[in-house]
Amino acid sequence: MSINVVFTGPIKATTGMVTTTSNARSVEELIEELSTRFGEGFRLEARKTKIIVNGYAIQFYDGLRTRLKPGDTVDFLQNWRILEKQAETD
Repeated sequence: MSINVVFTGPIKATTGMVTTTSNARSVEELIEELSTRFGEGFRLEARKTKIIVNGYAIQFYDGLRTRLKPGDTVDFLQNWRILEKQAETD
């Protein structure tokens, strides 16, 4: 069994998909794998997203070192604070 990955916002446009699966063992490994699969644009967009594992932001776990196990769901959510700051400067 693998982990489930869900994309929303601009990162969804970068990947061209809403969901995928992976066998990554950590969030950091997942980002590396997905960057290889979808290109450097994925890595850039990933920096602008809130990464959620099973409903909790990775900051509540171990950040990018957060371990993943089969059956976990990782969501890459648009970080609205970044969008708000961009809008303020536009």
